Amino acid sequence: MPQSPLNQDRVEFEVPPYGGSFIFQMVLMTFAAIVFQFAVNFLLPFGPWSDSSISHQMARAGFGNVASVTVMPGGSISWNDEVWALVMSGPPPVPGIVPARGGLATRSASSRLIAFDRKTGKKRETDITLSPTPLGMIVINDQLWGVAETVVYRIEGQNAIPRHPTRLLMNPSKPFNYEGRLAVIDRNRSGIFSLLTFQDGEWMDEGTVEVPATGAPSPWFAPELRVVSNQQTTLLFYSEGQTVLFREGLNLIAVSDPASALRPDNLQPSSAMNQPRVYPGWQSTAIATNWGNSWEVTFICGEFWAYSNPNPYTSTPIQQYRYQNGNWQRTTPMHPPEMQSFGAVGGESGYLVTDDLRLLSIDGSTFQQVTTGIPLSERFRTVLKLFGLLFCYVLSVGMLVLGTTWLMKIHRRPDYLYGKRTMTQASILRRAIARGIDLLITVFPSVFWTSVVADAHEQIEQQSASMGIKNLVFIVSLSIIGMWISGILVLSVMEGIWGITPGKWLCGIRTLRTTLRPCGFLRAFARELLVYVDSVFLMIWLPGVLLIAFTPHWQRLGDLTADTVVVLDPQR
Repeated sequence: MPQSPLNQDRVEFEVPPYGGSFIFQMVLMTFAAIVFQFAVNFLLPFGPWSDSSISHQMARAGFGNVASVTVMPGGSISWNDEVWALVMSGPPPVPGIVPARGGLATRSASSRLIAFDRKTGKKRETDITLSPTPLGMIVINDQLWGVAETVVYRIEGQNAIPRHPTRLLMNPSKPFNYEGRLAVIDRNRSGIFSLLTFQDGEWMDEGTVEVPATGAPSPWFAPELRVVSNQQTTLLFYSEGQTVLFREGLNLIAVSDPASALRPDNLQPSSAMNQPRVYPGWQSTAIATNWGNSWEVTFICGEFWAYSNPNPYTSTPIQQYRYQNGNWQRTTPMHPPEMQSFGAVGGESGYLVTDDLRLLSIDGSTFQQVTTGIPLSERFRTVLKLFGLLFCYVLSVGMLVLGTTWLMKIHRRPDYLYGKRTMTQASILRRAIARGIDLLITVFPSVFWTSVVADAHEQIEQQSASMGIKNLVFIVSLSIIGMWISGILVLSVMEGIWGITPGKWLCGIRTLRTTLRPCGFLRAFARELLVYVDSVFLMIWLPGVLLIAFTPHWQRLGDLTADTVVVLDPQR
């Protein structure tokens, strides 16, 4: 006789060991933790040693069109015992990328001049606004000049006197000093590079410069020319994208001379699309290796130096290069400043103007803050920022742990029953403290030595070359990884046999199987590895905390996988 639906077996759902109020309060606490974490990551300026304001941080994070300060390349110069800089509002322009004729896409925008005292670094506004924005600034015979395609500015006091030459510049270089005269190198529609000097309000043609151009100007990328010189040597730089070529001397030729192999109409096309060309007298350099690199070359303390930002879209540690024996060698010291835009100033003393409007002195080995305020070296600034980030990290994790521990104490029972034995499950607070101690043993040494290797990368390579050892950085990196894995293995052995680690022993808790017996090495090892999944590689601990809060036996992912629970040590 068939059973009626009323007599069929009913599916029983397990009632969770918490009520709706616990869920609601946990949701509120989780939302508060997420908001706090967001504030820590994007909004906090970390005090007077910060390198960016709140609005600048938001702009870098990509939240809206928030204005930031950009130092224009080639727009920083030393004049009248001050360092002058050309700045504008908005994100840094991508050098060379052009939607139309001209160089930078923002050249038509307006900019302003600011000045720093070279001794105190105190900044003052000059109330001088320049529109269109100059390609660069230069001091000729104690007179400050700015050059744009259609206008030449002469700075006098608090005024910028514009002059409009008859000849318009098509694709000029940044201005430079040529035999005591204001000069640029301009590329015309035919691809010819001409040396122009500014005389009596007009641009005068001095001849053609040999440049490895490939014909008509590109509609997508404006070739960049830079000239830097002292009394003995002139360096000419040329870039059409990823590679920066340079040579010594301008090598002027007559415009009508057809003999130059570097004239565009005499260049032979490459047989392969990506085959590199070889240009006599020109050398490649690693100063800029990506599209849109921001880079500056200047003459400081009797030597040529170059500075570049590998990624103009984010705040990146600046790289430093030194010109020695006809080549550029990277000599970046430890803890270089991070910035998106900057201006390099040469002379008897070197300076950098940063995008957060700080003035730094540079001498080839250190970056030292000059700006009035806390006189911090970049190394000390880096340490303070790391401590600030660590403090905010611990604060955000502590808020999450303490809030969840308090809610679980009110709404949940900590008893764990297996057979006739009853144990007390460990609170999230005890587990968090124990985990922190264990991470100091396993992760902190690896992170510390990784930062040391990153800072001393070049020194290690030089030392390995002198010792005849190849791939020393790779060997050191493998040893650091081995140190981290060894720490995890040691903790897994201790936890698998005795149920404790140094952190758990100090906090009086123990890891056991759900049968309240030792879990064994393999389960403990899996549990230790999965902590990096629970915490999203130690960055966000919210997934693991929520699992402990809502699972019946207070288990995170590692516990669920290894079939373990964490309880108070009955012997303590």
